Amino acid sequence: MNKYSLIFFVNSVFCFSSLILYFFSPGIYDFYYCLLIMICYFAFNLFFFLFDETIKRIGIGFEFFFFFAFLMANFIYPIFYFNDNPNVSLFSFSFNENIITKSTSLALVGYSFYILGATNYKKVNLLSNLNLKNNNTLGGGYIVLTLMFYLMYVFFGGLELLTGVYKGEADIEEVSLSSYTYVIFEILILTLTWLFFLLNNRVLKTASMILIFSVIVGMLLTGSRNLSVAILLIIFCGLTRYIVKVPKIIVLILIFIGASIMYFIQLLRSFGGRGDADLAINAFNESSGFFDPFLDLIINNRNLYVLVDFVDNFNYVYFYNILTSLFGFLPSTQIIISLFNIPSYFFSGKFTTFLEFGSNSTFGLGTNMVGEAYLSLGLVGVVLVFFLIGRVVRFFRNGSFTNSYYSLAYFILISQSVFMVRMDYLFWSRKLIWALLFFFLIYQFTILLNLRFKK
Repeated sequence: MNKYSLIFFVNSVFCFSSLILYFFSPGIYDFYYCLLIMICYFAFNLFFFLFDETIKRIGIGFEFFFFFAFLMANFIYPIFYFNDNPNVSLFSFSFNENIITKSTSLALVGYSFYILGATNYKKVNLLSNLNLKNNNTLGGGYIVLTLMFYLMYVFFGGLELLTGVYKGEADIEEVSLSSYTYVIFEILILTLTWLFFLLNNRVLKTASMILIFSVIVGMLLTGSRNLSVAILLIIFCGLTRYIVKVPKIIVLILIFIGASIMYFIQLLRSFGGRGDADLAINAFNESSGFFDPFLDLIINNRNLYVLVDFVDNFNYVYFYNILTSLFGFLPSTQIIISLFNIPSYFFSGKFTTFLEFGSNSTFGLGTNMVGEAYLSLGLVGVVLVFFLIGRVVRFFRNGSFTNSYYSLAYFILISQSVFMVRMDYLFWSRKLIWALLFFFLIYQFTILLNLRFKK
C-alpha cells in the first residue's frame, strides 16, 4: 500500500467512525459524548493538515479558516456554553436540548466526508506558475472600477444603510440602488485584493493597498464586519502564499486578537452609534466566555439543532431550500423560483427565522451549513453535500498554482470560508461565478486594449 492509498484508507476510517458515532449518539445531551466528538474533530484535522502535500505547501488557506469556523459553529456550544451559560445570545430562544448530541455528531459526519473529498490521493504539481498577461493594465482597470463602484455605493447611501442596520433602525434586506451597487463592488474589491499579490508595479500596488484598507476601515466603522473579514482572509492567505510563511499558531493568535477588536467595534457601534466607549468597554469586560468574540459563529449551533429537530419530526425538503442559491447567479432569480411555487421562507437560510417568528420578520436568526444539508436530504444530503464541497475545494486548490482562474476561484472560496458555516451550502457560488465572469470580461478587454495600442 503506497502513501496515497494509506491516506485514503485512513480518511475512509474517519468517515466510518463518524457514522458509527452518529448512529450510536444518545437521544439526550451528553457532555462527554460531545467532548469525544470534538476530540475526533481535532484528530481528523491533524491528519489532514499533516499529510496533504498541497495543504503543507500553501500553509494558510481555505482549509485552515474553514476548520476554525466549522469548530465554532458546531462544536463549541455543547462543551463550553451549554452547562455554564445555556441562554447566551440567541440561545435564549427555544430549541430541543435532547438533539444537541446527535446534531454535533452529524456535524462530524459532514466534516469527515469533506476531508475525504478535499484530500489529494495523487501527486500534484506544486510549482507556482501564474502568468497574467498585462497584469498592470488589468490591475489599473480593477482599481478604477472598484473605486468607482465604492463611491457609487457611498453616494447611494450604502454606508448609512449599514450603520442603520447595526443600530436597529434599518433592514439589511431592503432593496435599493446601493444594494445592486454593493453586489458588483464586493466582487471587484475581493478580486482586487487577490490581484494585489500578482501586481509588479509599485504605484499600482500602493494605490490598491490604500483603496483596500480604506474599504476595510469604512466598512468596520459602520459596525459591519463581513466584507472586512473577507478581505482580510484573502490578505492573510496571500501573504502566506506569496510573501512569507506565517505559522498557524501565530495566525490563531491574530484571529483571537482581530475578533476581539471587531467585537469591541461592534459593541461600540451598537450603543446607538454614539461611540460611547465607556459602555462598550463595560460590555466587553462583562463578556462571560473566552469565545464570546466568536458568538456570531457560535449562535449557529442553535440553527443546527432547530433544523435537525424539524427534519426528524417532519421530513426533508429534497433540496428545495437551495434553489435560490442554485440559480442565484442568474438575473431575475425570483421569476425562475416562482415557477416552483415554493414558500419563500425555505430560501436563503430563512427557515429557522420562520420557525421562530413566522413570515415577514425583520430580525434574522441565520442558518447552519450542516443543518441546511440535513434539511435537503437528511443524512444522505450531509454526506453528499460535504463530499462534493471537498472535491470543489480540492479542484480549485490544485489548479491555483498554475491557472489564474482557478487561483481567483480558490481565493474567493477563502474569502467565504468563515461565512460558509452560517449560510446555506451554495450561497458562496454566486460570488464565485460572478467573480470569474467579471475577471474573464475585464481580462479579455485589457488584452484587446493592449493589442490595439501596440498597432
